[in-house]
Amino acid sequence: MKSNLLYFYPSRATFVQKDIAILSGDYLVKTQDLPWTNKSLLPLNFLKQFFFILKNAKQSHVVIVMFGGYWSFLPALLGKLFHKKVFVILGGTDCVSFPEFNYGSLRKQPLRWFIKKSFQWAYKLLPVDDSLMFSNYNYLPNAMHKTQGVKAFFKNLKTPFTVIPNGFDTQFWDVKNATKKSKSFLSIAFVNDDTRLTLKGFDTVIKLARDFKEASFTLVGLTKRFANRLELPKNVRVYEYLNPSELKKEIAKHQFYLQLSLSEGFPNALAEAMLGQCIPIGTAVGGMPKIIGKTGVVLEQQNDVVLQEQIQKLLDLSEAELHTMGLSAKAQISDNFSLEKRAELLSLTLTED
Repeated sequence: MKSNLLYFYPSRATFVQKDIAILSGDYLVKTQDLPWTNKSLLPLNFLKQFFFILKNAKQSHVVIVMFGGYWSFLPALLGKLFHKKVFVILGGTDCVSFPEFNYGSLRKQPLRWFIKKSFQWAYKLLPVDDSLMFSNYNYLPNAMHKTQGVKAFFKNLKTPFTVIPNGFDTQFWDVKNATKKSKSFLSIAFVNDDTRLTLKGFDTVIKLARDFKEASFTLVGLTKRFANRLELPKNVRVYEYLNPSELKKEIAKHQFYLQLSLSEGFPNALAEAMLGQCIPIGTAVGGMPKIIGKTGVVLEQQNDVVLQEQIQKLLDLSEAELHTMGLSAKAQISDNFSLEKRAELLSLTLTED
């Protein structure tokens, strides 16, 4: 008989579904879909979640929560009261505060308080990268907070933690015999307003398109309504949404992947593109330096001139050299961030004494 496991999340995203599939091998996973992004429904959501936990807590041995937020508060509190192990997965926005571009859950109350109490009451925190616990933030020289991560904002937090990186299906994202279009760049993120345009670095990608007119740029995740407000160069192509199979085909066509975010935890799209032999160009925020390793370019600080120079160096390489770099990017993810490795780390952590 499998033991029960409760899994809570703000939305049933793809990475949540992957975790549920992993955990279903050893547990009977019980979930609850609630509209946590609708603030007007918070009281009702709390009430529904409270009774769901009361109904299922006694038969459940483990509780997992994806990200800190309003939805993590009651699982952590009741887990503490009922002596259940509650693990909170830290993903990114729940660990940072960037008031200058309106990003980060820790910049606003009362959400910050709910996250703090959730982290305090949890049995263990599971950040996808150690930078989410504490890091010096140097990418934006004028950033209001020079340190980020939960311990930068909750200095007396004693909850233990174990880093468990995201994992990826290396077989699905394998693009055998891919034909890469020369001087092609891809960037993927959900962008529907000016804040996310800046946060995800799409504004910088658009600038690059104007500077490198001989190259082609593809943006995936830019909504049509917002894209219509922008003056996009002719060498920029936009997709509002692509399913995983369609996305894989786009990755297979592109030589380079741009992740020019101002803040990240562990960006899935970057790793998936690297598995598809895209040469990564990213910023030194969150887990990106570890993800990219020595297989591409990591920008230490925001600097358009340095970025242009680095890209020009890549464009000056031979096709054979670029092919070798793409294979190295693929190996970097396959060797270090496979789905099997995440499954193994989760299993070991959830069953420890």
